[in-house]
Amino acid sequence: MALLLRFQPTLMKRNAKLHVMQLNSQKVVREVFKQEPLCTINPDEVVAIGAAITANQLIGNSKDGSLLLDVTPLSLGLETMGGLVERLISRNTAIPVARRQEFTTYQDGQTAMLIHVLQGERDLVEHCRSLGRFVLHGIPPMTAGQARIEVTFQVDADGLLTVSAKETTSGVNAQIDIKPSYGLSETDTERLLLEGYKFAEEDKNLRHLNETKVEAQRELEALTQALKVDSNLLSTEQLTALNQAAEALKAQLETNDIKSIEHAVMTMPRIKVLPHATICPNGAEFEVEPNANLCQSLLDNGIKIEHACDMSKACTTCHVIVRKGFDELEEMDDIEADLLDRAWGLEPDSRLSCQVKITDEDMEVEIPKYTINHASENH
Repeated sequence: MALLLRFQPTLMKRNAKLHVMQLNSQKVVREVFKQEPLCTINPDEVVAIGAAITANQLIGNSKDGSLLLDVTPLSLGLETMGGLVERLISRNTAIPVARRQEFTTYQDGQTAMLIHVLQGERDLVEHCRSLGRFVLHGIPPMTAGQARIEVTFQVDADGLLTVSAKETTSGVNAQIDIKPSYGLSETDTERLLLEGYKFAEEDKNLRHLNETKVEAQRELEALTQALKVDSNLLSTEQLTALNQAAEALKAQLETNDIKSIEHAVMTMPRIKVLPHATICPNGAEFEVEPNANLCQSLLDNGIKIEHACDMSKACTTCHVIVRKGFDELEEMDDIEADLLDRAWGLEPDSRLSCQVKITDEDMEVEIPKYTINHASENH
């Protein structure tokens, strides 16, 4: 009994201190959230009660309308060209969840694709957490950009992530199962979140730089492949100009000067010709030298557009519709405008291709189904 009396004042003092701490905590909660804190639940039982409520809801017995959701603590995505992260499932997304996105190949004849799964809030692979890798084999050889790879991220109710990839034309597929939370502590989660906020502006600039470099490299690849096939269609001057522009772009890619890289890319405008039933059934796309004549460039690249007056601005047979890049062109003169009034299929963006000087902007042109000669003959 003496031993019990000796410790009793100490226990009472500790209980008093705990009571004061609870009152202070309640006061802070009341001030911050502007409502009365719930104090009727025993702190020792709160976790067990929460687990019981969740279990009751999962088996469908909840009648009070309460909704408890598990969410993804961090974003989930995969690596794309340039070491960039493409997010498919954002953080705080309720699970179970599934997201699907389509990707494509980067190089001509590519028959395999590496899928690198990542977790985190940053824009570069090196700053995120690697969850796993797998390879999709058996992609049919195609021109770069033509393959269609469907990648699906699916997180089940237990937090298990399944990533699958499928090539749509052949049906070949592969997948991997991952537990994203494995080895991830609360400290790691907090660190990854805070870094996402802290470096948001830096990541934005790095993403822009890397995307620009990837696009520039793609332009170089396309130019290299086009010259292998059609260099004989170009004049010596055009071929020299393209090679010089390509070398200038390669030099800029060794730097991180985004303005210079963008300028170097812009020195190689691309012309896209929409499909025409007889002249180019599959359409065409090629690079040209700025200030070149559009009609001559079409002819040099195998697009046999009519030019009855030998580009002397005396007919309308070289009439085209500029679907993209029209506003960047020099204004037409009165003679061209008068001739276009007689062109078949005239539209607001119509021009005589023999009078168009190509700028440093990309263009998209459509050759009308008929010329005025065809229209007269059919009539």
